[in-house]
Amino acid sequence: MSNSEELTKLAELIGGKAWGADKGKPRIYIRSSRDRKVFFMFPDAVDGDCGCLGGAALKVYIDDCGQAGNWYKSQRQREMHGQRGNALALAAACDGGDWELAEQLVEYGDDFSDVEIDELASHLVNDRLYEARSLVAELVD
Repeated sequence: MSNSEELTKLAELIGGKAWGADKGKPRIYIRSSRDRKVFFMFPDAVDGDCGCLGGAALKVYIDDCGQAGNWYKSQRQREMHGQRGNALALAAACDGGDWELAEQLVEYGDDFSDVEIDELASHLVNDRLYEARSLVAELVD
């Protein structure tokens, strides 16, 4: 699968819009309000069409509208919190990972507690898919 094909498939998984694979800057944009940009980028993507996007990094930018600094920080945290399930799903699915697990994380990821999210993230970044699958099965039952 090429980088462009994988990016498109990942974007469909999380309900985003694929952009930039042909420019060497693959991103998945998430629909948000007009004053902000929310997207996942793939900083470790290998140039070319090898299907090697690597891990996703969530970026949130909020346009300056004259608010206090703490307001921007809270809005950014709110946007990031709302993308927890998508971030976990991308971690599960990237580079030929577990698509069934990724679909479950999109569906249920926002329902998990912060502790459960941390545990799932630990399993996923350490390539312990079996443990992640087991935990999701336990949490959704």
